[in-house]
Amino acid sequence: MKRFAIGLVATALLGLGLTAAGCEPPPPAEGEGEEGEGEGEGEGEGEGEGEGEGEASTIDATDATVVLLRAVVTDFIGNTAANTSTNGFFSNESLDANRLQNCLVHQVATVLGVAGANYAGGAEASANDVYDVTNLTPILCRDMVSIHAGLGVSEDQFTFLVGDLSGAMESNFVDQPTQTTILTALGGLHDDIVEHPLNNETIYLRLGGKDGINTALNGEDCDPATGGNQDCFLARVLADASINGFFAAFSADDVTRLTECLQRQLAEATGGPDVYFESNGLAETQVDGTNQCQSMLDIHTGLGITDAEYESLDLHLVDALTALGVLPDDITTIAGVLTGSQICKDIIELADDATETTACAAFDPDDDPDAP
Repeated sequence: MKRFAIGLVATALLGLGLTAAGCEPPPPAEGEGEEGEGEGEGEGEGEGEGEGEGEASTIDATDATVVLLRAVVTDFIGNTAANTSTNGFFSNESLDANRLQNCLVHQVATVLGVAGANYAGGAEASANDVYDVTNLTPILCRDMVSIHAGLGVSEDQFTFLVGDLSGAMESNFVDQPTQTTILTALGGLHDDIVEHPLNNETIYLRLGGKDGINTALNGEDCDPATGGNQDCFLARVLADASINGFFAAFSADDVTRLTECLQRQLAEATGGPDVYFESNGLAETQVDGTNQCQSMLDIHTGLGITDAEYESLDLHLVDALTALGVLPDDITTIAGVLTGSQICKDIIELADDATETTACAAFDPDDDPDAP
């Protein structure tokens, strides 16, 4: 059932335009460049005993403004973790919360003119560990354009993040002039961060992002106890006597975990920020760094799933997406993912009868698994 995984997309968005990747790890000792993670880290930044680009500046971690900023940033990250409209950007294992916090504090401190803050928006920017005053190892923070290129941030997602930051400032009683200064600076970064101003340029966005996918999978109106007439996927599956036996022993937590993993897989397959195998537990309750979503092969080995059962599952999702008004071309693309040869091989173990070989079902979206 959890079978929509396609590759890996390493992303993590940060509200002021930073990402987890945007706050780089401490530079290596003795001027040796650190092995990069696909974005050129360690290419001469912070080389040699504090000399050259990335030289650490000193921020007084006990300064009242810095203390306030730490509280604001902590609450901001908490707000984003609870916001399903954007928390997928923060949910991957690659997120380093300490670096995220430090770079945010350093960036806003620079905007406010805090002594020692020098977030220049590029390789020359550096940040002391303002969350741990005993550790002053410099942390390099990069510019907004290179950080956000390819993340697919939409206009709406940017707006939600601004709202999360505003809420964090309000809850910490930041005065209005200071809020205006910070939000004005953030507004100036808009074009460096937003890639999809129309909010519909990917299938993920057209599905309604994480909220839309969760509605399709197990929305509020879906009650498995009342049958399969709802729009959501899981209610349809659990009402289908031909396949619901696979889920007979599922607890409420199992259903939640299934929904969380399915959401991550569909998001990844349609251009969203989630990485199926990399959940950090920040945005989910049943999936974390020690209890990751499993591979299709591991999940389905020994279940004896047939071609017909496999196709029924696919068709229930197609029907759910159709009922929710998803574009036909997008449904076709998603269906193509579901019937990929490797996924079929990982899931199907039995042919429908002795005349068939075990292979992917002859998928026809016009089929109806609910028909008598």
